[in-house]
Amino acid sequence: MLEPDRDQIEQFVDALFRHCGKDGYVSIRSFFDDEISSKPFRIEAVPIKAGFKYLVDVAEDHARRAANEPKRIVFCPPIAVFNNKDHAAEKDLLAGLVLSIECDHEPDAARAKLERILGPATVVVRSGGQCQTPRGLPRDKLHIHFRLMQPASGDALAKLKRARRLAMRLANGDASNVPVVHPIRWPGSWHRKHEPVLCEIETLEPDREIDLDAALAALEAAVPGKDGNGFDHDYQGNDDGDRERPDWAALVQNILTGKELHHSTLRLAASYIGMGMKPEHALRQLQALMLASTMPHDERWQARFADLERLVRDGADKYGNNQQTCTQNEALESARASSFQMKAVQWVWPNRFAIGKLGVVAGLPDEGKGQILCYIAARITNKTDKQWPCSEGTAPAGNVILLTAEDDPSDTVVPRLTAAGADLDRVHIVKMVRDQKGGRRMFSLVTDLELLRRKVVEVGDVVAIEIDPISAYLGHKKMDSFRTTDVRAVLSPLVELAAELKLAIIAIMHFNKKVDITNALLRISDSLAFGAAARHVYGVIADAEHERKLFVRAKNNLSARAKDKALAYDFTACEVGKDPDTGEAIWAPYVIWQPDYIDVTATEAMQAATETRSPTARDEAKKFLAELLANGPVARNEIEDAAEGNGIAWRTVERAKSELKIMAKKDGQNGEWMWRLPSLSNRNWHDNDFDL
Repeated sequence: MLEPDRDQIEQFVDALFRHCGKDGYVSIRSFFDDEISSKPFRIEAVPIKAGFKYLVDVAEDHARRAANEPKRIVFCPPIAVFNNKDHAAEKDLLAGLVLSIECDHEPDAARAKLERILGPATVVVRSGGQCQTPRGLPRDKLHIHFRLMQPASGDALAKLKRARRLAMRLANGDASNVPVVHPIRWPGSWHRKHEPVLCEIETLEPDREIDLDAALAALEAAVPGKDGNGFDHDYQGNDDGDRERPDWAALVQNILTGKELHHSTLRLAASYIGMGMKPEHALRQLQALMLASTMPHDERWQARFADLERLVRDGADKYGNNQQTCTQNEALESARASSFQMKAVQWVWPNRFAIGKLGVVAGLPDEGKGQILCYIAARITNKTDKQWPCSEGTAPAGNVILLTAEDDPSDTVVPRLTAAGADLDRVHIVKMVRDQKGGRRMFSLVTDLELLRRKVVEVGDVVAIEIDPISAYLGHKKMDSFRTTDVRAVLSPLVELAAELKLAIIAIMHFNKKVDITNALLRISDSLAFGAAARHVYGVIADAEHERKLFVRAKNNLSARAKDKALAYDFTACEVGKDPDTGEAIWAPYVIWQPDYIDVTATEAMQAATETRSPTARDEAKKFLAELLANGPVARNEIEDAAEGNGIAWRTVERAKSELKIMAKKDGQNGEWMWRLPSLSNRNWHDNDFDL
């Protein structure tokens, strides 16, 4: 027996019916699947005055009955209050409580769009159905609910419906959900189209709500109006050629494969009618598509086939008012590649961190990530000591803006900047945001990017913005750092800011705890989108055997691998001042770079760190082979024995052999394989005999 989740129903009711008042009724209802408009399973009107507990009791009972009925039942009460107990049509509405959107296509992208405009949703529900991401991965469909501060009634109901229509268009949602009275699945109930799946709350912020007028204005600004794109927000389906044309190919493919039948047949039916096709022709077209479908012609197929006539009759009312064809005034903008002026990449640190780009320094705690930021800030701001390590060039002169959330400026950050040689007058440390009421709060890249822009302009001559760590500045509950679309929605404007203001952004991120992973990009905490959005990613990795740290390339889209080889560094400390109260000496650490590059990749360094082995094993193997073969060819089996005796893995030896271009030749038909250095010439050795 399938049991509903009462806790989820209770949380849902508490969050969305919070301002429902004391009068009216909630229509608790469920329908036979695929026949929502014509055949109810159970309907019960619950008076608001009976209280939330009774409402939850009734909802739980209906959800249980729907879950265990032999036929598939959809439990989906409207989130609204009605003025009578007998009917639940739009004319019977007493109050609309929420702005709801059903996101059946690319739900993560849809949610990100909506929350950028309206703020975080009150409740996001996984409806139980699934769609595919653009990469072909399964993803739960989402129902997104924004509670209204003041329930919509009277003339405000038209505003709410208009807002729902605009939100639907923005998110490419299900247009049948535009009416405020539309039935919608509740969390805690069971979705039974295939294997039973519990509808669950994905995120819940019960104190979040929106002002309807402000939300409507924001949506109207976000969704193009008629004067800009040939679409009228208030369009009600007039046959004036001013409609949005859906992706017919995708809808037809859905019907042929039995995918998302309800949405696809509804939308295609409405589109046919909206484009002027006669109802009988639209019906025959849809019937032909259904008959050609490769899905089993089972009970679900038969129910949908029988429902086609109603869809043709009612489809235009549900979706036709949102159709739009391309007009003569619309065009796809393009430009010849020859019209773009080519530009060279400008660097802060040549071949490592570029102007106008986002770079990331990632690693475990206590490996020196923050001190590397101090070093970079010092090279930019110091008037004389501007050389990068290993003669990689000089830093441009300018100011640095530093956002640091984990270390105290007075006893940690400023002493380290001083030790690194920074000009403290040219480093501007962002502390807090001061609002109009005098309150102070943490800076957020989600909401305060414009404030950062103003600060850059105010400071002037800013070469770099350093963020330590970037995860601390994503806003409290403003976005999900594990969700790719959320991360890209935050980072894309940040990168645009860097390009516009011609500065570099260098951010710190932490490694996760997946020590078995040796790909540095996969070790970055939270979403892969952080590494994807950055043009440069460097890992800081411990080399325990040599008591040093490594600064290794994990990704660099703008520089050849040969130009940003791995660097090694260590720490030392110096006295930077006296405590003004105690007179005690203040000491601070700083980075010292070793003079030579290290021949190691990020993967090798991480593997070695995991195994507590030196990541320079390949260097040692090359030295071992060069010494072993210095006096002439040596048999392979002798090399294997010697390598084992020196604790060098054979795989590492083979890599060293390849890099040294060591040549191998069999000594006679039945002889051993002999290795020799390429510098040792021998007339009896021929290239075509070699195992390279």
